[in-house]
Amino acid sequence: MNKFIMVLLILFCANIPLLYAQYGDYYDGTNSYDYDDRSTKSKKKKSAYQNKSHYIGISPSLYIPTGKGAYIKDYTGIGGGVDLRYKYNLHKIFALATTVRYNYAGGSDSYDNTTKDVDFHLLDFQVLAVLQYDDVVATKGFIPYISAGMDVAVSITSEKTTLSSYKTDADGASYPVSTITTKENSSASNVGFIVGAGLRYSFANNLVVGLGVDYTYIFTNHDFSGVRVFLDLGYKFWLLLL
Repeated sequence: MNKFIMVLLILFCANIPLLYAQYGDYYDGTNSYDYDDRSTKSKKKKSAYQNKSHYIGISPSLYIPTGKGAYIKDYTGIGGGVDLRYKYNLHKIFALATTVRYNYAGGSDSYDNTTKDVDFHLLDFQVLAVLQYDDVVATKGFIPYISAGMDVAVSITSEKTTLSSYKTDADGASYPVSTITTKENSSASNVGFIVGAGLRYSFANNLVVGLGVDYTYIFTNHDFSGVRVFLDLGYKFWLLLL
């Protein structure tokens, strides 16, 4: 029992600096004040949303192309990527966000003595409006959200085609006698929109984890449209205003 009490005391003391930094000198259960504010008639709130809430994060993801003619589906059916994201809370129910996203898919296919290797890269820049419920200040809690916005993407496709010629010997065995390899690179700029939803969980030390899904529709080349399922790992912080 004594060991259990000591562990509780250590955990409580370890969290005092975090709570002090989050709430200020005094917390009445709803608002936060300085001791100087308590000595005056006018109390100035130290609200997270008065000082604006920021979020930075990284999200590894699975990428599933959905375009009907998306040839990369013939090679992999799925790809992977990573996001770097920033979110600025205007209010606990509304935020603006930007995302830089990289996705990759690729693979090989063989047919009629021909082998084709394809590497597909997609670099996106997104601007999003976010509806959320982010009322977490210094306690743990869930942050559900939905988002929508515009997407500008640069696609880069690298293809390597190898054509092989075969000869059959007297025993009926075939072996290659020559190969011809050609390489082709192409790139294009694309514009589309993105919608998404997710659920994040915020810890008392501002660490955030979560799971989300979004869909990007590309107007200029629907082959590059796709669904992503991603994990969130990020950090919330407040920029104090003097």
